[in-house]
Amino acid sequence: MPDGRVACAGISSGTVGASVQVLKPSEQGSSSHAAWQWRALPGNGRFESRGCVLSHGRFDVFGGVHANHAVTSSCEALTLDAGDTRWDALPPLHAAGPGSACAAIGG
Repeated sequence: MPDGRVACAGISSGTVGASVQVLKPSEQGSSSHAAWQWRALPGNGRFESRGCVLSHGRFDVFGGVHANHAVTSSCEALTLDAGDTRWDALPPLHAAGPGSACAAIGG
């Protein structure tokens, strides 16, 4: 992300479950990776989704599989404002499914 954080979504812990985490650098500015820390965020209830940081710095998640094994076409944008962490709905994909790829293209 533009501020140096790394977002990761759709993590499965070996069982049906999903999480979203952000890896953030040390507040003291250390470049050592040992000083970085993972922060758990509110999950979006699915796994095998794909995330992408867009050109303006927003992290969006696309598609995936819900805990009941149903594939989804839903998409959400993660907002990480000071004191506010939330998922906002975006228009769905044209086709539901896991394992897609995404990339920010252009400006």
